[in-house]
This record gives sequence, structure tokens and C-alpha cells, in this order.
Amino acid sequence: MAISQQELAELSGYSRITVSKALNDHPNVPVATRNKIKRLAEKHLYRPSAAALAMRGQHTRMIGVLVRSATDAPYTTLLNDETIRGIYGYLGQAGYEMCLVYQADIGKRSRIFSEHMLDGVIILSPMGDNLTDEARDAFSTYVCADVNIDESTRCVRRDEFHAGCLVGQAIAQRGYEEVLWLANLSETKVPHYSEPQRLAGLRHGLGPQLSDQLESYLVTCQTRPEFFERLKHVDHKTAIVPYNTPIAQLTLEMLVQHHLFPGQDVGVVCPDDNINLRQLESYLCRVSFDRMQLGQEAARLLLEQLTGAASPSVLLRGQWIEGQTLPYRHRK
Repeated sequence: MAISQQELAELSGYSRITVSKALNDHPNVPVATRNKIKRLAEKHLYRPSAAALAMRGQHTRMIGVLVRSATDAPYTTLLNDETIRGIYGYLGQAGYEMCLVYQADIGKRSRIFSEHMLDGVIILSPMGDNLTDEARDAFSTYVCADVNIDESTRCVRRDEFHAGCLVGQAIAQRGYEEVLWLANLSETKVPHYSEPQRLAGLRHGLGPQLSDQLESYLVTCQTRPEFFERLKHVDHKTAIVPYNTPIAQLTLEMLVQHHLFPGQDVGVVCPDDNINLRQLESYLCRVSFDRMQLGQEAARLLLEQLTGAASPSVLLRGQWIEGQTLPYRHRK
């Protein structure tokens, strides 16, 4: 267990002032005394407090990643796993540490805030405007990663309009005649910017005629029977577009329950991707974003701020992944 500087002073037999000077290589403290105190500090896992470093104007080399902890989205960090790993890896190579900060910590003003433990924060999960503003007020150095903030600097986002457009173009080019859009499964209080942008891109890619015929469904426990009924009337010229990966997995399960095979009886394509979908449903046509790169870009922007730079925001484009669930259809 780590000890405090006062405890280190008591163990060494020197005053706290002498211990502090020794740890900072003050020339007034003999070299032998400095070495003795440093050996004791290492043995007992002493670490200088973040507050002390901040008071001396030094960086703590600790970066926070702010994620949600609300009841309407309790597992957000699981969905952000690849992004967090990208942040962690980039910071580690630069000699920085990373810690998770939950949105509840903002209101409580925990030690993270009171002791100025962090050199900056990456806001990763969408949350209410008031909490986002409070987080940005608490840190002069911050980056918004994949959240509902779009500014010329300090932001890393995915080009969701382009992802929707890729899906719409593929559907139109392959001869499908009707399109079903399955909206967000989650009833989260803070919707993500990706949903309206993917839908807008989808409509653009489909073109005026198909876009006018687009049917939208909100797939929840309450509305699932309505969608089940609709599945009785789909055919091989119907394309189903789940908004995100959880809905895509649910859609594939529902189709199997109705003895419908994706790519044979009906087309399915998703403007989203994640590691679970790649492992379990690799045959699905989809648009994939490099979320690890998103995390790396967020970390890069933050560290550049610490050097005084103000780099422009980054917009990452997705890549089309060809699968087996959206084959070409011949028009009548």
C-alpha cells in the first residue's frame, strides 16, 4: 500500500521539508540522504500527489476518459471498448496514464477534480448538454470523441452521413424495391448524433424514388409484434437496414425465427460495425469504422493541446464491408 509524504518522513527520521527537498533533488540535502529517502520511497510505493504536482505547475501525466454512468445507458463503456483501447495505447506510448471518469463524478466534484489529478479529459459518451458543458468548464484541455458536439477544433467524429449514403447507394444499385429502416432499440435519454445522420445519408443514397417509400420502425419490446407482422410481407426485393449493431443482431435473430434467410429471402445491410458483429456475423454487409483509430486521434489531439497546439477536428470515414446479405436483384 502506498504511503504519504508525512509517513515517509516518519519512517526515514527526517522532517517532511527535508523529505520533500530530497525527493526533488534539492542541492542543500546531502546526496547520501537523498538516496536513502528515495530508496525508502521506492520500497513503500510512495507517489507524489497530483495536487502537489499541479501546485508546482507540473503535469500529472494522467488523462481522464469521461464515460456515461446513467441508468438509461449503464453499459456504454462496453460499446466504447475499441475506442478506449485506442486511447490507452496512444497515451501509453507517449508516457501518459489513462483513467475512466464517470459522469457522476462531475456533480460530486470528486478528488479527480479537487486535487487536479488530470492533465485533460476525453469526453467519450454522449450526455446532457449541462453535463458536457460542466466537464468542459472543469478542464481547459479536453477533446470530444464521438459525441454530440461538432466544432472546428477538439472533436473527433465519424462521418455517419457518408456511412448511410454508402448503404443507400448499395441498395439502389442492387435493384431492391422497398426499404425498411429499424430505428434505435435503446430508449436512452440522450440520442446519439449517428442516428439522424445515418438516416439522412441513407435517404440521399437511395435517391428520391426509393427514399419516398422508406418505412421506419422503432424496434422495442412494445413495438416488436408490429414488426413481426411486417416481416410476413417482405420478399427478396426488400432491404432491411438496422440503425446499429445491436439492432442488426436482433434483426438476424427475428428473421431466423420467421424462417427467413438474410441474403436469400430478404436483404440486410447495416451502416455500423463492432468487434462482436465481426466475430459472430461476419457475413453481414455493413459499413465499418476503425474505432481504435478514433481513440488514437482523440488522444493525439489532447496531447497536442498540452503543447499549445490547436489542431483541427477530425472526421473519420467508414469502409464498406462486402458480405452475403445484400446480393444483386434483377429489376422487373
